[in-house]
Amino acid sequence: MKLFKQLMWLIIPAAFMSVSCTSNEIGFSKDVNPETIFSSYNINYDEGDDSVNCFMQFRFAGENGTTLILSKPSNIAIDEKIIEVDSSTAFGAFYLVRFGVNDFNGSHQIVFTDINGKTHTENFSFSKINCITPIPAVVTTDSLAILQFSGAARNDEISVSISDTASATADIEIQEEIRNNKIQIPIAQLNTLSKGPIEINIHMHRALPLKHATNQGGEFIIQQNITVAKTILQ
Repeated sequence: MKLFKQLMWLIIPAAFMSVSCTSNEIGFSKDVNPETIFSSYNINYDEGDDSVNCFMQFRFAGENGTTLILSKPSNIAIDEKIIEVDSSTAFGAFYLVRFGVNDFNGSHQIVFTDINGKTHTENFSFSKINCITPIPAVVTTDSLAILQFSGAARNDEISVSISDTASATADIEIQEEIRNNKIQIPIAQLNTLSKGPIEINIHMHRALPLKHATNQGGEFIIQQNITVAKTILQ
């Protein structure tokens, strides 16, 4: 159950990833040309958790291809820690490791070594992002017009969802790159919400270019669920 909850990170952000058409078949990297391997790295954190999940997967010939077990001497390592393979019916073969969030802030390195000994190194940094705008038990539309953050990087994409309990009212959905550590929510949209209980969900998505990819390429995504808050709009 715990593993399934961790992997649900890869399903929930449907705007960024789709697993409906990807293969869950499992093969071995020794059976394919190393340059045809698609690398997928996902760093995920949910506010309030004590750990960061690092999910890595390798596929043959593209993001929807057969999942691969890295045949020795090929391996994948984070900060020189070699990760062992795991698998599930839904996801195929994958590599998953958890780090304590308090120890994970800062610079890190992922190294994929292929079966021929060629290394593909990706450096990245992680910082826990916080919404520093107070969201008390009772709020006004003016108090939600500007949300401020700490720890965000330039060009991070922030998604803000605000919903009330009225079925006739459309939820507010904002998705844009953060600027000056702020996201602005139009007052006109906030005024469409019904007074009473509301729920605020804030999510960060960061897509990094792979600097030392195989010829097939890959993806590198850092995601954080920043805030889930319930309050009263007056």
